[in-house]
Amino acid sequence: MNLNELRDKAYKIACEHGFHDTELSNKHFLCLIISELMEAVEADRRGKRANVDWFEKKISTSRICQGLDLDIPKERGYEVAYNETIKGSIEEELADAVIRLLDLAGLRGINLELANGDIDDCIEELKDYSEDSVPVLDNDNKLLGVITSQSIVELVDDEMGEDYARLAGLMAEEDLKEPLLDSMKKRLPWLIILLGLGMLVSSVVGIFEQVVTTLPIIMTFQSLILDMAGNVGTQSLAVTIRVLMDESLTGKQKLQLVFKEMRIGFCNGLLLGVLSFAVIGLFIFLFKGKTMMFAFSVSACIGIALLLAMLISSAVGTCIPLFFKKIHIDPAVASGPLITTVNDLVAVVTFYGLSWLFLIEMLHLAG
Repeated sequence: MNLNELRDKAYKIACEHGFHDTELSNKHFLCLIISELMEAVEADRRGKRANVDWFEKKISTSRICQGLDLDIPKERGYEVAYNETIKGSIEEELADAVIRLLDLAGLRGINLELANGDIDDCIEELKDYSEDSVPVLDNDNKLLGVITSQSIVELVDDEMGEDYARLAGLMAEEDLKEPLLDSMKKRLPWLIILLGLGMLVSSVVGIFEQVVTTLPIIMTFQSLILDMAGNVGTQSLAVTIRVLMDESLTGKQKLQLVFKEMRIGFCNGLLLGVLSFAVIGLFIFLFKGKTMMFAFSVSACIGIALLLAMLISSAVGTCIPLFFKKIHIDPAVASGPLITTVNDLVAVVTFYGLSWLFLIEMLHLAG
């Protein structure tokens, strides 16, 4: 359904409910929209967010909604569930504002399908041409107005800068003239948290000191496992942040996203694990002077560790932003730095744990 179809549907429903029985001015409609936005501001101040998952659970378990209670109409069950989980939330107030905008567009016959091209392509073209102003036309090539291209480019650059800052764990974007203390305040909170987590990772490595003493060669490949786990986690994070922009995402769709990312991590890990088994095995055999049995036993352990680390990191990179979204913390701010450290912990435990179990306890290798 395109914007014009949504416009027509909103206008039709408004007419059916008698909202247009009396002629109203544009000012009246715009004031109603502003009123809805102010209610959204108040909902945001109170931290009132819609709980769609809980709404779906309520209607799926309600006897009234399922038509099992013949004395009460189904609509009453849906109304109660809606009032308890969605009504008065930011999402509802913003939706009301959008509906009123669509209704106004339908009343005045305003065409909302003004841009048929891809937004990113349009932005790139604006940058290339560097025009001072850009005319806005409707589908009939009638002039609707003029926008300043430089303003659009600056807005996009600001948004990109803010997104990059959030993924780095900063509360806001920095500039060259920003005071030292202000920059430190933006960076220190997460750095302190990550310092504690980093000390936890270091203590876990200390637990496997005997493994490193018995098989010092595995230290050579520690960074490989850690880096790949971090890369996979960051990829899953980027995908999840993009998907979470859709506020209508259901619990089932979120679960599908987790399993999809885990499948991708498993397949990529399997491919890279097999490749690592062959390449690292030959490297140890040819350049480290070890026996073929020793070389390929170590490379097999590295390949399996790589597979498991990438699989778990995919799940971590997806679940952490979903968790922060659930507790109403911006996942872009909280997830980026945290995922790197958590995946380091996962990779260390996986790599050294497998080395201890497979190489030392089962095969009794040393050297």
